[in-house]
Amino acid sequence: QLGEWSVEDGGGLRWSDEFNDLIYGDAGTALFLSYVAQQTADEEALDLATQGARFLLGQAQESATGSFWYFRRSKPFNLPNFSHGTAGVAYVLATIGTIADDESLRSGARDGFTYIRSIAEIDGGLLRIPYGWGADSWAGLYEFGWAHGLSGTASFFARLQISGIDAEAAAEFVSLSRNTLLNINLPGTPAAPFAEPSMALDKRFGRAGVLSLLSQWSVNEPVSEEVVKLRDSILAHIQNAAIRQNRMAHWVVDAPEFMGGGRAAYTGIFHGAAGIGLAVLRLHASINGASPYDTLPDDPFAWPEETKNDVGLKEN
Repeated sequence: QLGEWSVEDGGGLRWSDEFNDLIYGDAGTALFLSYVAQQTADEEALDLATQGARFLLGQAQESATGSFWYFRRSKPFNLPNFSHGTAGVAYVLATIGTIADDESLRSGARDGFTYIRSIAEIDGGLLRIPYGWGADSWAGLYEFGWAHGLSGTASFFARLQISGIDAEAAAEFVSLSRNTLLNINLPGTPAAPFAEPSMALDKRFGRAGVLSLLSQWSVNEPVSEEVVKLRDSILAHIQNAAIRQNRMAHWVVDAPEFMGGGRAAYTGIFHGAAGIGLAVLRLHASINGASPYDTLPDDPFAWPEETKNDVGLKEN
């Protein structure tokens, strides 16, 4: 069906008339198709993913220091982190370029990394990536979450390292990301200039996204006492906020204005119980030295070879 819905454009394929990004746009569609290709060895899915990535490559905005991607093609909203901008799009290029052995896509990912490095602010071993440009409210804003902060953008750095794209520099930025998350007062109110996100606990903006990342790091490399302490304290923080009844748990939050405001208890992966539960399952897997019980397209980490077949991941 996605093949039928695709539109030939710019030497590749697109599905959206407007969006480049992971959440709303062509980056998300291409990444999903690459995930299908990996899981099922489907050559048609890989071809569609590759053509989608080539279209995205043509949407790059050239700068004196690498390439960046706008969130929307009709408006100059530059949100450089994972969900809506350069880190997410370049993650897709690195992923598909490596699977398809397409050096032009890998080069595009490298150009995105060059841009991210050019806007990165490093001070005392701590890394900050600006929230973005295009709205006054974004000025001077830094977050730690999956969508607009280090938890998501660190996944891009990890993908580059695993894929052998500027691996040494990417490893340095993975280390900087880890050191920053360990030293900005989480799970409490983040130390300035990092801001408390609009949703404090969830996977998209909040602490569940950090917990998921820390848990994945714990599976794929020796875990430090500092990482263990932070992941355990985030778990306790999330547990303390839970409302429990009949062996179930949910979280009531103050919804931000862009989600309608008021008090709400969300159930989904991005903002609710499913995303928090997913992060806790990943923590459980890491404690037991196992592969995650799930795999999602935006997970850059290689699974340990000895446990692949235990969870049904198809070998290509």
